[in-house]
Amino acid sequence: MNDHSLFTPSHSGHERLATVSSGRAADDLAGIDPAELFRGALGALRRGFWIILLCVAIFAALGAAFAMRQEPKFVARSSLIIDPRVSEGMMTDQQVPTVLLADALVVDSEVEVLQSRQVLGRVIERLDLAGETRAALVEAGEPVPDEAELERLAFESLASRLDVEREGTTFVVRVSATAADPLRAAELANAVTEEYLAVQGDVRADQTRITRDWLRGELEAMSSELMQAEAEVELFLHENDIPSENQIGAVAQEIAANEDRLIASRGELRDATAAVETIDAALAELADPENSRTDVAFRIAELVTALGGPSGLRPSQVEDALLRLRDGQQARIRLAEAEIRPLEAATRALKDELAAINQKQIDLRQLERRASAMRSQYESLLAHFERTAREGDFFRSSARIIERAAPPAEPSNPGTVLLAGAAGAGGFVIAIGLIFLREQFNDSLRSSDDVTALGLPYLGALPVLGRGERRQFPAAIAAHAMHLPRRTRQEIAGLTHVAAAPYSFAAETIRRAAIALRRIRAEQGSRTRPVIAAMVSAVSDEGKTFTAANLAFFLAEQGSRVLLVDGDLRNPNLSRILGPLVSEETYRRMRDSRHISESDADAGDISEDAALVPVPLTERITLVGLADPSRTLAAEQELATLRSRVATWDPAADFVILDTAPLGYVSDSLAIAHGLDATILVARWGHTRAGTLRRLLAANRPLTEKLIGVCLGRARTRRLRHHEYLPVSDSYYRSGPAA
Repeated sequence: MNDHSLFTPSHSGHERLATVSSGRAADDLAGIDPAELFRGALGALRRGFWIILLCVAIFAALGAAFAMRQEPKFVARSSLIIDPRVSEGMMTDQQVPTVLLADALVVDSEVEVLQSRQVLGRVIERLDLAGETRAALVEAGEPVPDEAELERLAFESLASRLDVEREGTTFVVRVSATAADPLRAAELANAVTEEYLAVQGDVRADQTRITRDWLRGELEAMSSELMQAEAEVELFLHENDIPSENQIGAVAQEIAANEDRLIASRGELRDATAAVETIDAALAELADPENSRTDVAFRIAELVTALGGPSGLRPSQVEDALLRLRDGQQARIRLAEAEIRPLEAATRALKDELAAINQKQIDLRQLERRASAMRSQYESLLAHFERTAREGDFFRSSARIIERAAPPAEPSNPGTVLLAGAAGAGGFVIAIGLIFLREQFNDSLRSSDDVTALGLPYLGALPVLGRGERRQFPAAIAAHAMHLPRRTRQEIAGLTHVAAAPYSFAAETIRRAAIALRRIRAEQGSRTRPVIAAMVSAVSDEGKTFTAANLAFFLAEQGSRVLLVDGDLRNPNLSRILGPLVSEETYRRMRDSRHISESDADAGDISEDAALVPVPLTERITLVGLADPSRTLAAEQELATLRSRVATWDPAADFVILDTAPLGYVSDSLAIAHGLDATILVARWGHTRAGTLRRLLAANRPLTEKLIGVCLGRARTRRLRHHEYLPVSDSYYRSGPAA
């Protein structure tokens, strides 16, 4: 297999396609180079420059148009301060601590009040905004609703034109009004703040009036009740003989003395009773046969001493000492009980006497307290009434205007430049998104990296030729081409461009293909058979015919004999374009040498049996084409035996360049795959998709195995430089060799 060129690795094309996915996985595992990613992003932006420019221009123009069509709007602002530290009462003696009133909720609540229906309703009535709404509806030709609906529409319109907000964390509230007239905007802003203060004053006046009326009624009722309470006190003193405070104090002192004596006697009784119980427990312990009498006697002797008995008792004396102590304590109990009974009786009698006195005192004090409380309430209400009357005349609001709205000098609409700039910035963002989507979803071949990513060798790009370049002809056909029609000359100039301009950008790609074919021929050694190379493409109109013809003429210019076979039988462009170069004398000479009839000569046929006819174009190039379109099937059979046919067409040929049918349309190329030494794939730059090409090559493996490179045809030079890692410079290739 002659698949070894300067541009191909040692393995075959289908093996390269099979390993491309594993290579990508290895690249993913290796990670992403940030610098490469950044360069890729810059390259995408550079390639999408016109998208960015177009989006920015369109959006900027739309923004400018919108700004110019907007009606001018003026915003006027007035400011007021709502200081909750100001006490609601002018005449109060104490101020409420600031920390309790400086809460943001206080000011935020007043902001809501400023936008309430109560305040805005007064503004609507003051400025007759309902009438303006009615006039606007009449002018627009719309039906006029009832008064309630007009009020609602006026309120919604006014609310939409107002903006009330608090300035940061301060007590300042700013009221902004928008209108088409600067004077009207200032009038609206000032009216809102003024009506807010007026509402506060009216509310305060109503509260003061209601409070004074209520206080007056309460004072009248309280006065009657106070007079009645004082009369009841006088009547009680007159009807009851209440002793003096001294007499009440002597009885209380006697009760206290008796209670002190009772406390002492009861204490004596408790102590004696406790001592008796202790002595009884000790006697029981002595009488218990389970206890050691000697040990218990010594311990109880200490108890006897603690209870006031003699010390140093022997064990036999302990029990007698305990009995004597018990008799003494029982005597104390009887004495204490004898003292308690008369004291309790005397104390009860004194308490009954004091209770009767206290009951009268309690009733008297209740009457006096009621009268005193009613007098205090009366005096407090009277003071509140007087203070309310004074505060109603000297009311001080917690809000005050600190800045009145003035008619603005300029409209508040964003300027045309500002709006256009903002819209342009939005267009730039949208353009970036479009470029990103295009880069993500566009898998067309546009650079050498796209080709090598498929595991295929890259030969180069063939640019679209300019008008000046199309008029050039190689010397071998210049004489014949100059007498042809203008359109035909242009087409022929395109197919022979490289031979006429060997130092052009396109010539370098053709030169790489020629080097690869010459290496294949060199590897054949002494064999004389020509190298057969086929030009294939995925679909039509990708530059396959252009590449085949230019390669043939380039090899001929370098001294090789070339057979240029038009194998695209359904669309024989080579024969159509280059056929007019064959002169009448050439046809006549071919006819005479092979005894062709005149009718067959007119049809371009040179053999009664052959479907493909060789016609010499120059001394080194022979064009083999289909003379009769009705013999397409016979031509397909001849292409299938291409290697044996070459000797009959030109025995001395060095190279056979075959222009085949597109892979995506027909299967003609597979029929000649076994007779090929190399295939060159031509893909249209920016149109042929990598996925499509990958599937076609996988389905045509006999051709893929002999692939020596890929050419990107019909490339735009200016756009190509945005995709290649090396800059593309036409001027370098056009300069030619040094003189």
